[in-house]
Amino acid sequence: MSNDLTELQQEYIAFLEQRDWTEFHTPQNVAQAINIEAGELLELFLWHDNLDSEQIVERDEFVEEVRLELADVVIYCMAMAHQLDFELVAAVAEKLERNDERFHPERAAEIRRRTRQWSQES
Repeated sequence: MSNDLTELQQEYIAFLEQRDWTEFHTPQNVAQAINIEAGELLELFLWHDNLDSEQIVERDEFVEEVRLELADVVIYCMAMAHQLDFELVAAVAEKLERNDERFHPERAAEIRRRTRQWSQES
């Protein structure tokens, strides 16, 4: 297995083709799969006490479950990018640039202040 996202995407496409599953991987079905897998990731955290990552990382079995669910989400994101013929890595890079412009330090400080205020009021 590769560590390169483009190569992993090609391995995934080959996986689908070998099983003759490509007809089922329409954009709608893939979008639904992303949502379902993201829900399974979220479910792992249900009823936890919003632990810090330092506390979570000490729980090896839990981290492994998170790792696998997150991998499912990424796999279906790669599938969507393939379906719609765009480079996922380029899309992520572009989105990071947009976020950098959108959340300049002054705006980020205001959001942080409001979020802290809200969490203290709850």
